[in-house]
Amino acid sequence: MLAIFDKMCIESDDVREWFAAPLRVRTQYEQDDARLKADEILRPLSLLRQHKNQLLNMRLNEKIDADSYAAQATKHRDREANFKLKLNACDQGF
Repeated sequence: MLAIFDKMCIESDDVREWFAAPLRVRTQYEQDDARLKADEILRPLSLLRQHKNQLLNMRLNEKIDADSYAAQATKHRDREANFKLKLNACDQGF
């Protein structure tokens, strides 16, 4: 395998730079795009976590019953898992 890579080696600095420059630009673009998508997911995820804390506080203060809490907590957990999956997909771009 190394022999194949040795044959692919570009010895001219100009040609190597000509080849590498667009790759760097494309990689930077993809990383920036993934970062923007991750930021778009993090905002609602943060709000969801705040709601989860409020829900827990409501339960601890006995403002809602156990069944209502369990139903809402399950919905929040499922939504959070969905956000985490989307974040992981963004991380694959890095």
